[in-house]
Order: sequence, then structure tokens, then C-alpha cells
Amino acid sequence: MIGLLWVLVAASIPLGPATPTPWYQAVSMFRFPHIVASEFGDTDSQMLPELRKSREEYVLVYFFAPWCPHCQHFAPEFERLALAFRRQNKSAKPEERVLAGKVDCVAHASTCSDWGINGFPSLLWGRRTDWLERRVSTLRSVEPSSASAEGAADWINRNTPVRLDPSKVSRQEIAQLAHSGSVNSSLGFAAPMDAIPTAVDPWDMQLALALLVHETLERHGSETGPMRSLNDFVHLLAERFPEAVSSPVPNIRGAATATSCRASLRDLTRQLKPASATSGRRHAALLLEGQTQRLGPSELESRWRLCGTDWTTYGTRGWRSCRGTFPGKRGFTCGLWSLFHTVIAHGEDSHALEDTKIMRAVIADLFGCKDCRDHFLNHIAWSEKSTRTRRDAQIWWWQAHNQVNLRVQGIEQQYQDGDPQFPKVQWPSQAQCPSCHVQGGWNAEAVTNFLDQYYRRRE
Repeated sequence: MIGLLWVLVAASIPLGPATPTPWYQAVSMFRFPHIVASEFGDTDSQMLPELRKSREEYVLVYFFAPWCPHCQHFAPEFERLALAFRRQNKSAKPEERVLAGKVDCVAHASTCSDWGINGFPSLLWGRRTDWLERRVSTLRSVEPSSASAEGAADWINRNTPVRLDPSKVSRQEIAQLAHSGSVNSSLGFAAPMDAIPTAVDPWDMQLALALLVHETLERHGSETGPMRSLNDFVHLLAERFPEAVSSPVPNIRGAATATSCRASLRDLTRQLKPASATSGRRHAALLLEGQTQRLGPSELESRWRLCGTDWTTYGTRGWRSCRGTFPGKRGFTCGLWSLFHTVIAHGEDSHALEDTKIMRAVIADLFGCKDCRDHFLNHIAWSEKSTRTRRDAQIWWWQAHNQVNLRVQGIEQQYQDGDPQFPKVQWPSQAQCPSCHVQGGWNAEAVTNFLDQYYRRRE
């Protein structure tokens, strides 16, 4: 269970000085321990100064998102690469030495934007001088032949003057190093759930949407396609999001109003405007009414609240039904699936196809995990005929969800790092919906009824 040990150790690593943690970092907290790879932060104040002090000829940087399953699987593999490079550097020629570093793209989104990162995990290779001069176009995207240290080394050996054999660094050695650095820490397990949920949790959907808006503005705020996809999705949710009225809070124009989730989303849609309407540029940006500059996530969150909820609440409360046994499991992807299923459940036959197109665009343009995105779009069969009615769309999204579960189950078995309390299974389980299961398959009518009961909240 080495893979599981990696994740458990990651959950226990202290995060340094007790400074306030931004809500979006606290929600997605997954930290593989610092073993060998340098941890880069802000480009100008931390990353480049550290590169100036180094003497290696080449730099390999791993860009990741804490919630990304593939990033979690690859984290210990990158440490194997980093340790292999460090040992080899001692005897290598100066022109063949390599520095390995990593960037958390949730904690340091602007750094990832500086280097043109638009999906996770990403590996960039280049000469140290090119990094220092910020010559992004000269950096090369590493395309490993497999999701392992050996796969990345295979690309390096074929495309650069450097030769590396990471097999000399075992996974067991990395696990032992990780464990030795955290023996005095306590593991952050989530409490077991008392009962199987019988209905979707609106809070988890709200938190997933909050993260989606924040990350989209941070990573894609000036890109036409992603901003259009966000705009369309927000418009859709302004009609379908489960309603809950909060206490009065200031809206984006400063007026104190009783804020419902749908009202707050309608308020947000009024701020999504194409920059071309005011600046002539062929980009989309989030703008304050009457202003022309781009509105970033920090400024938005100082003026607007989703469902009237204070942003710090997301970080302190975290996930509820979507909480994994330890940080890095479930969370955002669980909340996003809940949003998709709920939108379809609350729709009508006449909107089913368009709703599906909008949500597929969200995955295509806004979901950062490249492998996950490509699998969903290219390997899960879809046609307009398959989602022409609400019932058809419900079944299609349910089947797609189960195909993703099956794929992730295989990956977790390979790396032995699945969540022990929430193993990936075909859903709903026998315990959740006995009538959904028939010998050799599923009862489609019972599945549809279950989806209605679970996601179609009566208001």
C-alpha cells in the first residue's frame, strides 16, 4: 500500500508559518511532502531569484493542481525524478546538470499563467537562462511515455542531451523519506459518514461553483472561449441552482439585499461582458459595470458573494458529503458532478440538449486535468440524439459518470492510493438503490427515478 502511504503522509505535512490561508487553498489542500524538488512560488519574488542562485544548466518544472487526481498520482514520481537528478548532478558534467522544481497552481495561479500553463499536470523543460529571461516560447512541454518517472525520463533521454535512469530511485525510498519527515504529525482523516446520503448536498455544489469561478478568472480571465463557457454556465445555474436565501449582504454595487443563490448568480451574469465591447480587443474579460479593466478573482470576491456566503466560510467549513477520507480525494470533482446532475434533473425536455452542450463546454474549456478532460470528450460516446430529452440526458450523464468512475478505479488500483472509505464503484450502489440493480445490468426506469429523487430538490 505504498501509494496509499504517499497520500496519507501528504495529508499530514505542516504548511509552515501560521499565516492566513486563502479559502481556495484551504479547500483543496493536498501537499505531498517536500523531499527533493524545489518548491517555487511567485515568479518574480521567489522562483526567478531561486533560479539565479542555482548553477544547473537545465530546469524541469512540474505544474500541478492539488485536486487533480493525475497530479496526486504523479507527485511521488516527480520526487523520484528530482532525487535521481540530484544524485546524478554530483558526477555529471556542468552542462548536463538539472534542477527539478514544482509549482502549486492553486496556491500560485499567477505563476502558472506566467508560463502559459493551461492544464494539469504539466512539465516544462528548458535551459536555466531561458527561464531567467522568461523566454516561454523556447521552453519545451515534456510528454512522458507513461505517467511515471521512467516515462518522463524516456522523453528527456530522447529529446535532450541529458541521460537519466530513475529506476535507481525506488518508490519505497520516496515513501520512506516522506514518512521520516512527518513522524511527529497527525493525519487529517475525515470523520466517517453516519449514513448514506439520500439527496445531493447543495453546499458541496456551491463550493464547487465557487472554486470553478475563482480558478476560471485566475487562469482564463482574458480568454474568449473559457469566459464564454463560464458565462453560459452561470446563466444556466441562475435558473437551476437549488435555491437558498441568505441574510442580507452587500451586492457587487454595494447595496444590501437578501441574497439567494440564483439572485447572486444573476448579479454575476451582469458583470460578464466581452472586453471587445469597450476596448476593441478580441478577448473576453470580467468587468465591473461601467469599467474597462479586467476584474480578477480577488477584486470580485471583495465585492460579490455567491449565495451571500462569506468567502472565508468555504475554507473553514470545507466539503460535507463530498469530503474524502483525507485531503486531495473527492471534493471538487464530486461537487462538479453534483452540479451537472442537478442541472439536468431540474431541466425540461426542450432544454436537455442545450444544457448538455453548455456543461460539456465547461469540461472542455475550464476543467484543468488534461487526461480527465480528454478521456471525457474523446472516449465517452455522445451525440445530440443521446440527450434530446431530460430523461435521456439524465441517463447519459449517469453513464458518463460511471465510465469515469471505472477509469479512475483502475488508476487507483494501479497506484494503490484510492480512498478506503469511498472506493470507486458503479453508482448508485446496491445499498443506495436496490431496485436499480437487476441481474446482469441496470433497471433504467429505477435509475431515472433515483436520479430524480436524489437531485431534483423540491422548492
